[in-house]
Amino acid sequence: MSAANPAIRHEYRRCRFGELHLHYLPANGLDVQPPLLCLHPAPYSGAWFTTVMPLLNEGRAVIAPDYPGYGGSAAPGKEPTIDDYAGAMLDLLDDLPIARVDVIGFHTGCLVGAEMSLASADRIRRLILIDVPYFTGEERRELYAQAVTPRKFDADVAGLTDEWERNVEQRLDAMPFDRAFELFVESLRAGDRSHWAFHAAFTYPSDERFSELTKPVRVIATRSGLLDATLAASRALPNATLIKRTDITRAVFEEGAERISMEIAAALAPQR
Repeated sequence: MSAANPAIRHEYRRCRFGELHLHYLPANGLDVQPPLLCLHPAPYSGAWFTTVMPLLNEGRAVIAPDYPGYGGSAAPGKEPTIDDYAGAMLDLLDDLPIARVDVIGFHTGCLVGAEMSLASADRIRRLILIDVPYFTGEERRELYAQAVTPRKFDADVAGLTDEWERNVEQRLDAMPFDRAFELFVESLRAGDRSHWAFHAAFTYPSDERFSELTKPVRVIATRSGLLDATLAASRALPNATLIKRTDITRAVFEEGAERISMEIAAALAPQR
């Protein structure tokens, strides 16, 4: 169970790469809506969503899996692609089994959610993309060179200094220490595989794939770091509805948890 919320269960299921760990919160009240699948940013895990899961489980279960190689999930034998992550998430739906879900993605999770919808449109009812890493051409290649660097840890604890500063010290004005420490720990669990999801993201042809995603997509743009890219994504998607929440400037799922949950809930509300 989650230290933050004892009702959140830890479960293990199967996918093409082996065991898949997930955070699972049952529905509050009658389970009348499709489950909500939450797709996390790199290099973290499904724990990223534990702050908002209790705000989103009215009438539906909420599921936040760890990608293969992250959190408690088994790692693939080689660097995966966004297609691989999407396939693993569809395997999870088969294993649970769940016929249809709503999906929210954040950062890397946006790409995984989009690819899931392209690969199996009938399984995804509603798709919500928050802060989308939509980059094309030379910009994507430049970001690849910056982000896709394997981390190496050894017996010298000094190697953790940068991780501690980025995940804890720089976040304490936006979230409690316990939450910052939780994310710090999750960021380390992939070890020298932590760059794998960045490799997948920055080799994903989002411009080509997004142009093919004709189903309705709700795009939520905050001012926490990917505003311009998210606006570009909303223009590239043929059937996107853009919601700007530029009042959320940092810690989207901590300081901004209630505001982002309101937008997610509105996007999931029954259509009239």
